[in-house]
Amino acid sequence: MLWIPEKQLLTLVNSLLADQIPNMMNTFIFPKQTGVNNLDFEFYRAASTTFGSFSTPMSNFANMLVYTQEDYDHPNQTVTFLDNHDVTRFGYTQRSQKVYNAALAVLLTSRGIPTIYYGTEQYVIPGDASDVAGRVYMPTECGFSTTTTAYQLIATPIYPAALKRCNCIRHYNRSL
Repeated sequence: MLWIPEKQLLTLVNSLLADQIPNMMNTFIFPKQTGVNNLDFEFYRAASTTFGSFSTPMSNFANMLVYTQEDYDHPNQTVTFLDNHDVTRFGYTQRSQKVYNAALAVLLTSRGIPTIYYGTEQYVIPGDASDVAGRVYMPTECGFSTTTTAYQLIATPIYPAALKRCNCIRHYNRSL
């Protein structure tokens, strides 16, 4: 993923403003009033229930993509994620690495700006479902390996041909 300082700043500003302007934090109103795009919690919720707990069918995820396409002014600019510092880690909900990898593939190829929370590439499984439990110090609590399937799936620069194909696809398909 290319580092675009302006986009990173907007994400940071959005996070900082979230507590400061609670009346504006409605998922659909905040970007319209501020020009700052949201972390896409609709994507997170649909991915968590479809791939995490299996409590909703894949059609639920597909429906989310349809209604957010219509509701968001700029759906391709929302920040998509499977987990972050404010929610339960995906690895706590979904222990199967095959399903976990499928969820990562969907995250990386869906509309929006995919964000990987540190440790997701290591299949971090916290002791409980709290957001605090997911905030691990990787060097001592879980280690770091570049050989996990999740890491390799995410780290496409290791595979230049695959990265080139992915960039080409993203160039011609603005939703990616």
